[in-house]
Amino acid sequence: MKSGVHPSIHAIEPTAWDAMNPTRYPGLLHGFLSALEDSNSVGVGTGWQPVRHLP
Repeated sequence: MKSGVHPSIHAIEPTAWDAMNPTRYPGLLHGFLSALEDSNSVGVGTGWQPVRHLP
């Protein structure tokens, strides 16, 4: 298994992401997380960012 830091959930293949969630917990599904990003519910100014860029 390879790990890394990605700037967006969209940088990860949905089937690969969801394969790490065998119970299919809804809050961890790629579709849910991508919907949060796409709707701007997460990101700068929301208190929840996919990646925190340090100065």
